Amino acid sequence: MATAIFDRSDMLRTVSLVHNPGDSGRDHSSLDLITKAVARIPCQLQRPEFRFVPIWSGEKKPFEHGWNRPGGANYPYDSPKLAAYLLEGHNYGACAGMGDLIIFDSDHPRLAELGILDDLPPTFTVRTGGGGTHRYYLCRDIEHKAVMYDRELKNEKGEPLHLGEIQTLGFQAVCPGSLHPNGKRYTVEIDAPIAEITWPELYAILEGKIEFGLAPVDQEPKKKHFAIKVTDPRREDPFEDVSLETVLYPRGNLRRSGSIIKVSTRFMDRLMVITSR
Repeated sequence: MATAIFDRSDMLRTVSLVHNPGDSGRDHSSLDLITKAVARIPCQLQRPEFRFVPIWSGEKKPFEHGWNRPGGANYPYDSPKLAAYLLEGHNYGACAGMGDLIIFDSDHPRLAELGILDDLPPTFTVRTGGGGTHRYYLCRDIEHKAVMYDRELKNEKGEPLHLGEIQTLGFQAVCPGSLHPNGKRYTVEIDAPIAEITWPELYAILEGKIEFGLAPVDQEPKKKHFAIKVTDPRREDPFEDVSLETVLYPRGNLRRSGSIIKVSTRFMDRLMVITSR
């Protein structure tokens, strides 16, 4: 995808529109410039519920504080402020977790070797400058980023080989037309609508093929591989209707053995059945 670079005076006129919105009626050229900027964003991403962040050209991380929270420094696709950066040729990223958008970030060909990429529903896909892919999905029932690791292969440090991530709220993915630090562009690989997927469907595709776990927003990158193992969303919680009070203050047939209180209740009988499986 070719990226149009505009003269700095074009950007300044658009920035003027940001600070003086009342002048928009007099400066049709500024509105035309916003239209040009929006043209850099694929039509699949031009949805009012999605949010984007400006990134310096050749970089991958947003530079504005508070970009990763709803209502923070992130903008709709037709924002004059975002347009100002796009007109100057800077990068931009799509915020995951906003508008139900998640991004399946595949960093390693191992995911293809294991058949995972073939099992994913076809969707709008971007080839990254680093050679991986970003698959965009709509998913309403996943809350935390998931980090994916190989079950057998290790990296040079002897740690589980990192394969990619499922980006959710608090994270972003660099968008098509942007410039990777290595000098290559992010390009649209599959020009298709954004497909919908559920977390149980995703879980079923990954389970048994790779290791994957939750990665909180504030977790240190070097400790990702110690992420908590994800619980199967299809499995019922046997203690869903057990209250904390039942555990702390048991009732029923109580017996004391030294400092230990033994109790026979429906809850404890249920616990014994489950733990003995």
